Amino acid sequence: GDWSSDVCSSDLKMKAKTIKGGTLDEIRLALEKSLEENYAPTLAIVFLPYFMDSAGIRDLFTSHKIAILGNSSFGSFNEEDYDSKSIVCVLFDINPEYFKVRLIESENLNLYDVSCLVGNEGKNNFKNPAFVIISAGLSNDCDNIIIGIHDSAGSKVPLFGGAASAEFNYGRTFIFTNEKSIDQGVIALILDNDFIEVKGLAVGGWEPLGTYHNITKSTGNIVYTIDNIPALDCLLKYTGVDAEKIKEIANPISYFIENDVMFQLELHREGKSPVMRTPLLANYEGNYIVFGGSVPQGSKVIFSLLPGFETTDKLINEYEKFHNTNKKADEIGRAHV
Repeated sequence: GDWSSDVCSSDLKMKAKTIKGGTLDEIRLALEKSLEENYAPTLAIVFLPYFMDSAGIRDLFTSHKIAILGNSSFGSFNEEDYDSKSIVCVLFDINPEYFKVRLIESENLNLYDVSCLVGNEGKNNFKNPAFVIISAGLSNDCDNIIIGIHDSAGSKVPLFGGAASAEFNYGRTFIFTNEKSIDQGVIALILDNDFIEVKGLAVGGWEPLGTYHNITKSTGNIVYTIDNIPALDCLLKYTGVDAEKIKEIANPISYFIENDVMFQLELHREGKSPVMRTPLLANYEGNYIVFGGSVPQGSKVIFSLLPGFETTDKLINEYEKFHNTNKKADEIGRAHV
């Protein structure tokens, strides 16, 4: 999933720092070095490679009384480059009075209800809350998170976030705080926007190809037919992939990733800006595709492809320009792929 990058800044003196390591011991040494330099972080946003266990990281930061907003990652950008195998932690020394971290499982609640709980907590704790939210779950319709926060906390509240990620055939994503890790639900960083100003920027490199297509049958974020053709058949036809190559794969979307034919749908909405919809799962027998956000029946879409590594250069350039116009910013949130 995509982590929509965010900027936290404040008129108060606040410092942010990024540490990175391939192992828990490397992160421990980097954190201890920071502490020796009289840096006292209170919050860590952690991008943990999906194949690593979160227990060690949770114990480490808990021992130093550092709150955690953590998620599984299939790769992260930091100041240096893109890395799919390292732990990346963004540390902040925010006054604990100005933020709260909340983890809510959605096993017995839908995402809308979970998000309303988060929104109400933000509103009850801060006069002007801002939210950074990460979801876990392979088939989540993340539009329900946005709607839930806006319905409960107000349509104008600053809201950023994304979805935890993993390799497509791994079978699960996860999020975690100091206390525990879960596979289904949301984790929220709720900030007092009167003291911590939150701004953001979304950057994409997807290029639309071809003509409009019609979503002829869908429910929420599950698309059954496109132009009256079963959704997966339509994708195979559009990309030229042989159906036999994906027949035995648990999640056929992984085949497209591994063979550099990754796609998204550019969803066009009347009176609104287009948005991208990322495929999460496909079902060969049912011939449908599950996306990361709702794709309403009757809407128009365009297939979009990722052009290559020039997207990374574009990302870096756009954030440099954004940072230059926000000189007070203490930290630019790391893009998460």
